[in-house]
Amino acid sequence: MQRCSSGFRLREAESVLREFFGLNLYEARAYLILIRGAASPGEIADKAQIPKPRVYDVLRSLASKGFVEEVEDGYRAVNPRIALEGRLRQFEALFRQEQEAREKAFKHVVEVLERTYSKVSEYRNEAVILRGLNSIANRFEETVSRSMDIILCVKKAASAKHFFLPYVKRHKEKRFRILISSDVRLEDEDLQTFRALEIDIRSSDCVLLDLMVADDREVAIGVPDPYSEDNKEAVAIWIINPPFASSVRKTLEDAWIQAKKITY
Repeated sequence: MQRCSSGFRLREAESVLREFFGLNLYEARAYLILIRGAASPGEIADKAQIPKPRVYDVLRSLASKGFVEEVEDGYRAVNPRIALEGRLRQFEALFRQEQEAREKAFKHVVEVLERTYSKVSEYRNEAVILRGLNSIANRFEETVSRSMDIILCVKKAASAKHFFLPYVKRHKEKRFRILISSDVRLEDEDLQTFRALEIDIRSSDCVLLDLMVADDREVAIGVPDPYSEDNKEAVAIWIINPPFASSVRKTLEDAWIQAKKITY
């Protein structure tokens, strides 16, 4: 029984090495053989079921990734903690390089594309359906950047706060008020963030869905996706209509007055 349990854990480790640490199937198998002790390339190929013509390429790749070392009698594994921590540092360095390249490309491509982008008047009445958190977050950023007074009603959107908080922090000069559903529980970290940003928060039983009104111009309504099997996909209807926005704002202002203030 102990042997079976150990085998299961090693198979699980093989999957983790492949999914999260960038090893291919042969590399993961070879490393798991070597953590039991040093071995020659031929032994590794036999035990890990690696074609012998490929075993040297596999070992060289593992060495470049910091998982094995070449010794007199073959190859041996680097201590797993050291190897995996080193791999994390490799990923961090690679991410920084890729991010720097993305930022340079961003500056260039934005200049090129904005020359031909046809901007729609922000006061044109329209309704837009947005699907997915990225699309909603992008429109949120665009709306907040041109607004001064924003009221947010939060129910399901509390679980996606990591998408929207960076934009709130970026525009901390704007006036944000957040009305949360009484069944939403904020964490201490959230309260500290809102306190640092000097954002007023209140709780109300009247919050039945996610909603935003920006100035007296735009309204966003979060709705379930009727085409999603689990009905949990993020969908929002974005409405630019000053009379409608003004009416929604008046309703929310009344709800705000009646809501319970949350103290930090």
